[in-house]
Amino acid sequence: MGANVIMGMLLMVLPLHHMELTSGFGYRLHPVTRQYAFHAGVDLRARSDTIYSVLPGLVRACDYDPFLGVHIRVETHQLQCSYGHLSQIFVLPGDSVLAGTPIGITGYAKCLIM
Repeated sequence: MGANVIMGMLLMVLPLHHMELTSGFGYRLHPVTRQYAFHAGVDLRARSDTIYSVLPGLVRACDYDPFLGVHIRVETHQLQCSYGHLSQIFVLPGDSVLAGTPIGITGYAKCLIM
C-alpha cells in the first residue's frame, strides 16, 4: 500500500454508534440469490441511525440500486466505501467528507458497507 492509503486508514472511524454484524467479509450464502459467493463488504444491523464516513474522501455517487437501495459511494485514494440501505442522504456527489462526517440515515433493516 502507498503511504497516502496507510495515512488515510489511520484516520478511520466507525460508521455507526451501535453496531451488530449480520454478514462479514468473505464467502457466504447470499441472502437474495441463495448462491455461495464472495461478499466484498460488511453488513451491519441498523434502524434509523446516523451513518458516518469511515474515511476521508470524495463522494462519487448518491444513487439507487436494486440490491443496495439508496446508497452513497465515497472514494478515498484507491479505496471505495459504499453505504447502502439508506433512508436519507446528507451529501451530494462531489462533496468532500472527513472521517466521522455524518453522511446519511440508515433504513430500517441493515446498512451495507463495502
